[in-house]
Amino acid sequence: MNVNDTEVVWSILKSSGYSKVNHPREADVILVMTCAIRENAEGKVWDRLRFYRSMKQIHKKHRTFPLKIGVLGCMAERLKKSLLEKEQALDLVAGPDSYKDLPRLLALTYSNQTAINVLLSLDETYADITPV
Repeated sequence: MNVNDTEVVWSILKSSGYSKVNHPREADVILVMTCAIRENAEGKVWDRLRFYRSMKQIHKKHRTFPLKIGVLGCMAERLKKSLLEKEQALDLVAGPDSYKDLPRLLALTYSNQTAINVLLSLDETYADITPV
C-alpha cells in the first residue's frame, strides 16, 4: 500500500513541477509515507523523523531554501496534530485522502505555515461504502 501511495504522491508532485533527487541530503522536501498498523512501524517513523530533524538543522546552514519535512499516510491521519506537537521539525501532515492537496499544502509551508489535511474526502473511491 505504501508503494502504491508513494507512486500516487509522486505523480501529483511531478505534475506540479517537483523532481526527485538521489539522496535525502539533496532534497528540499522530504515526505515520509507511513503505515500505522504495527507499533514497530511507527517506531521506525519516529526514528526517521529524528534523523530528518538533524538534517534540517544542517540544511539550514548550507542551503538557500529551508528543508520541509512531511508525514503522509494512515499514521498521519491517525495521529494528526499530536505528530506536530511531538515532532517540532514537521512542516506538513497529510492523510491518504489529501494527496491531491499536497502542492497547496507545500506552498503553505513556504509561507512559514504548518500545513495539515487529514480530512476524509467525499470524492474518495470508498465514499459509498459505510464501515461496519
